Amino acid sequence: MTASGSGPPQGARAIRLAIIAFIVTCVLLLIAGSRLKPLRDTDPGYPVAERAQPMPDGSFVVTLDVKSRDYWVPFSFAAGRVVANEQEADILARRNVLRAPGGVQNLGMVPLADARWNDSDWVEDEMVDDSLKNPTLSDWYDYSQMTHLLHGRKQTFAVRRRASGGFAYLTIKSYYCEPEGSGCLTLQYRLAAKELPSQTLPAP
Repeated sequence: MTASGSGPPQGARAIRLAIIAFIVTCVLLLIAGSRLKPLRDTDPGYPVAERAQPMPDGSFVVTLDVKSRDYWVPFSFAAGRVVANEQEADILARRNVLRAPGGVQNLGMVPLADARWNDSDWVEDEMVDDSLKNPTLSDWYDYSQMTHLLHGRKQTFAVRRRASGGFAYLTIKSYYCEPEGSGCLTLQYRLAAKELPSQTLPAP
């Protein structure tokens, strides 16, 4: 016999605790969701245009189709386009992985227009987990476990060009396609002024 004035039965107490836990979980998910920016607010999509387009500020923008998991896309900064082989490329991309055979410096959160390479070491490509990549360029994005989306950190890199021995400054704008999907890598870059006599690129 239950004593008068005792608490609710154990089953009712368990149900009440479960309801409270559910409410707390919903509140936490709501707070976390409010902190997540929609994809279009942070990394807009771009249509593939594998020939670089000049911008009013003197930089160039190109969007590469890097959807293949099997083939590297070789790109030349000076030519402003995908080239025939890796030997002519300043940078190579496959999905979200980048290589820069000439070496890279991470300049941090520096506007592209103000970027200047420094006296620190140039990081070259190396084997990481049985795959060739550039460890410095591996830091160009953050990955959300909740949304499974990549968000560019908007860092600027100095990339040493193999063909001329010069360099380019690079920011990675997005990994997403227009109108939708992923695997479209949009790069914005500028060449050193001494390497760029005009705002036009060589003819294809």
